Amino acid sequence: MIIVEPTVHIGGLVTGGIACTDTGTPHFVGGLSAEFFDAVAAEKRRAFPGPAQPKMLFRGESIPWRQVRLWDLEPKVARRVFEAWVAKPGQSLVRAQRVARVERSGGRMQAITLTNGERLVGKVFVDASYEGDLMARAGVACTYGREARAEFDEPLAGVRGPHFRKFYDEEYLGKPGIEYTHHGQFSAEIPARGKDGKLLWGVSGEPQPAEGSADKRIQAYCFRLIATQREDLRVPWPKPKRYQPERYELLLRYIEAHPNISFARLVHFSAIPDGKFDLNASGPFSIDYVGGNFDYPDGDYATRDRVFADHVDYQQGFLWFLGHDGRVPKQLRDEVNSWGLCRDEYPDTGHWPVQLYIREARRMRGAYVMTEHDILTRNTKEDSIGMGSFVLDSHWVKRFVDAKGNVAIEGHLDESIQLAQRPYEVPYRSITPVRKECENLLVPVCLSATHVAICTIRMEPVYMMMGHAAGLAAAKAARTGKAVQDLDVAGLLRELKEQGAVLHKAEARKVGSPPPPPADPPPAAPRPPPPGPEKKQPPQPPPPPPRDPPPPPPPHAPGGGAPPKPPPRPPPPPPPPTPPPRPPPPPPPPPPPRPPPPPAPPAGGDLPPGAPGPRPPPPPPGPPPPPPPPPPAPPPAGPPPPPRRPPPARRGRVAVICPVLAPAALL
Repeated sequence: MIIVEPTVHIGGLVTGGIACTDTGTPHFVGGLSAEFFDAVAAEKRRAFPGPAQPKMLFRGESIPWRQVRLWDLEPKVARRVFEAWVAKPGQSLVRAQRVARVERSGGRMQAITLTNGERLVGKVFVDASYEGDLMARAGVACTYGREARAEFDEPLAGVRGPHFRKFYDEEYLGKPGIEYTHHGQFSAEIPARGKDGKLLWGVSGEPQPAEGSADKRIQAYCFRLIATQREDLRVPWPKPKRYQPERYELLLRYIEAHPNISFARLVHFSAIPDGKFDLNASGPFSIDYVGGNFDYPDGDYATRDRVFADHVDYQQGFLWFLGHDGRVPKQLRDEVNSWGLCRDEYPDTGHWPVQLYIREARRMRGAYVMTEHDILTRNTKEDSIGMGSFVLDSHWVKRFVDAKGNVAIEGHLDESIQLAQRPYEVPYRSITPVRKECENLLVPVCLSATHVAICTIRMEPVYMMMGHAAGLAAAKAARTGKAVQDLDVAGLLRELKEQGAVLHKAEARKVGSPPPPPADPPPAAPRPPPPGPEKKQPPQPPPPPPRDPPPPPPPHAPGGGAPPKPPPRPPPPPPPPTPPPRPPPPPPPPPPPRPPPPPAPPAGGDLPPGAPGPRPPPPPPGPPPPPPPPPPAPPPAGPPPPPRRPPPARRGRVAVICPVLAPAALL
């Protein structure tokens, strides 16, 4: 199997900054996704065997913070687990390359050419990227932006009004808290224009479209940063290459309206091990770059690189402005400068992650389109390959001028709709293209869904579970030569369950314990056709009937490198013969082992119901390094230039375009 990673760090957002993983209800996360998080949790318990109360230093006080949960992880540890998984025999990892061209014959893809000129030939392809470039270049129908409310009869669809109008008081804004400040407009009336009559930076002067109408705008992106107040670990916030203080005039007016506001109300802090925190956007002006990504989903790579670099400048400028502009109150400047990046995270890229948080980009129009109804009412599927349970979470999309001439902001969905105990099921049909468009492609990330549906599906554990299913289906399709739409779906689901997948609510696992050993698979029963389409739902073909007897399950990685593994499952029979071997490049070596840890305590209980160029891999953890040099420049965006002579074609059963690595762990 050949894995193509568009950056230098594998793992997507799981290693790229989302350290406090948004799971909804972890009990519904199974299969390889659960094995990965359990492996990281086991390594965390080895390194930190005793409970530790996270604390935040705030204006002379030490404030206790929310306890670190089982799956709150350090990105460097997550990377070690992923690197061990992809270093296994039979897998070849290509870093820092993207898809340039796709070759097709009939209804199938034959090969892809990367941006360095290398040609990869495969039997089956998996597009597990955040952007869906392989899918789009293969000619598979896709879209981006927000559908109109009427298209699929979705009450939450389309352009949103500024419907959250909660005004936070000074007591709330003036002290840190673990709550997100999502649900409100600016807690003051702030004129949208300056004294010169010009609109403040970042505020759109376009007339606001009718609520519920379609557009090509998408929710904001940011970088999820790992920050600390530990003096031995803290690296000062870097100044951006292109610092533009005028970008933060609206932020300044927000601060002037609330001069006692805390840094922890302008960004959101979630504790992870070893005195570190995961930073996310919170409130109406934060590290989310509202409106800065509209050219990204369908842009060429030069456009994407420009948007990437602009996001680096915006977010570094946000932090630099708060910490250094003399108009910002001194107590807030001091608070901001008590934080910094972590010296032991991303040391090869200036301690700044290389993965931009692509909350959504393209979405396939596949064999079955998941809509708001599939999340809230029609939430069970006979061909379920995994479950989701996170809230309907869309970040801000646009700032505009309201009827009074003040700044308003729109884009959020109704996060009061709780799904933790009302999970929904994602069907296999939603990761397969329409048959006439492509027969050997699976799309587990930019899957077939509307904007409303993707706002909850888009969580990394769900993507990883979809990736597990896509990897298993790709292996079956490569062995049998059948189209992905013609696989024995019942057999696929049996194998997923044998590998620990949670496909239905009744199968919820106990978090902190290994999955139960597989039971004897029941005999396959004929499946009734799925229910007819709802109002406005386009015709959805039923899942195909079983056509081939279920082959033996392929081997897969039951854990991750150094961490202790769960009790072994019965070994699968050896895989069928593969084509003649090709000389793969040597996989990246696994990192050196950690020093011997203390004995691991018993597993914890249940959780409560959240391209740049290549660089050398980071060093292993160890004693604190000497004081840092001046912070290096942020990583450049974009792939390295192509070589003069393209290397010869490489061949594999399956090619995976994959920052989200669950498929890579399976094949």
